[in-house]
Amino acid sequence: MTGLRTDPDGGGEFLLTLTYSSAAEGAELAGEVERLFRAGQDSFGAKFGRTNPAESTDLDWPKRGLPCLNGGDRWAENLLTTHAGLTSQPTAPCCDAIWMDGVPGAFTAVLGPGTPRTRGEYVDLADLDAFAGAVSRIVLAFARVRAPARRA
Repeated sequence: MTGLRTDPDGGGEFLLTLTYSSAAEGAELAGEVERLFRAGQDSFGAKFGRTNPAESTDLDWPKRGLPCLNGGDRWAENLLTTHAGLTSQPTAPCCDAIWMDGVPGAFTAVLGPGTPRTRGEYVDLADLDAFAGAVSRIVLAFARVRAPARRA
């Protein structure tokens, strides 16, 4: 997801959302973004030498280093896909579920109706029905398929 916001005074910002499936991949991606940003500044400075882009541009990453959800629990994934009939899709890059990353013995799945992203957006009744069906299938699958004992 990207976005460009401009101000009437000529300023603005370019917003970029980057998703990654592991902390290592996120760190690698961060390094590459920084490298490309600095290279862009250098290129701009070389082409338009009258200005120093480092004085007017900045790379700000307020959500850098956040954890991520990457699954990894084959039993839980199998319960959701094979037994409950759900399909795996990439999770939203920013969601409270990320704080469960790395918690021993925990598996986190993000599930919800529709895809409202901003205030004033609503979920269709058909999406609510599909969501209720998915929750029902998960509960029934969990009742049928017992989790293996977890070691502490």
